[in-house]
Amino acid sequence: MAEQRDRRRAVSWFAVNWFAWWALMMGFWVAIDDLLRADELIVGAVATALAAAAVMVVGHLAQVRAGFKAAWLPAAIGGVLGLPGRVARETLLVFAALAKTLLRREPRGGGFREISVRYGDDSPAGVTRRTLLTGSKSLAPNAFVVDFDAERDVMLVHELVNPS
Repeated sequence: MAEQRDRRRAVSWFAVNWFAWWALMMGFWVAIDDLLRADELIVGAVATALAAAAVMVVGHLAQVRAGFKAAWLPAAIGGVLGLPGRVARETLLVFAALAKTLLRREPRGGGFREISVRYGDDSPAGVTRRTLLTGSKSLAPNAFVVDFDAERDVMLVHELVNPS
């Protein structure tokens, strides 16, 4: 009886985590592909389903435990939907700074910036949250997450161009 309950719990854990990975990757697919035609969505659904299964297999083999919380879903969806605009804005910002440097010889200074974030604990959910924060902040071309400071609850980010 206990063995059957443990097996059910493992299957439900796999299903929930697989679905979370699939939804995240499907969101990225839609944001990057930017086509909502049925054939594109079907290909995306299949590709991201296979990718989510690969993530689960590799995570199991590497004994990595990721944890998602349903409360993160609205922020994740909002972040994915806002990503193309942010990538476009930051790309223009970086190229404008490059042009200004090349044409006027006025280098625009980049540097490090601290962003307040809750570091959290070292549970699988805490590690997953920090990984998602790193990916979401580092995907656009202007910024790259360098480190987290657990004691001060900040994320250290290097920016090519400090947006003023």
